[in-house]
Amino acid sequence: NDDLDFSAMWLEALPPAEFTNDDFRNAMSELDQTLDGMARALELSRRQVAYYAKDRPIPRHVGLAVRYLLEHRHSA
Repeated sequence: NDDLDFSAMWLEALPPAEFTNDDFRNAMSELDQTLDGMARALELSRRQVAYYAKDRPIPRHVGLAVRYLLEHRHSA
């Protein structure tokens, strides 16, 4: 079934669901963002960003948002 093939290809193209605290810190560094700057970019509290930079599990939607910022950092 062609519909199923397309869906499987689309799923394979998605980034990994896991986004680690190291990934988050590295992204902040690549984006040259402080805790305050990252909080503004993600529309989160500074405290929540600090938790993600340290050791709290990062929700999938936050990881995807950070990946989006990384992919589009030169567009602005």
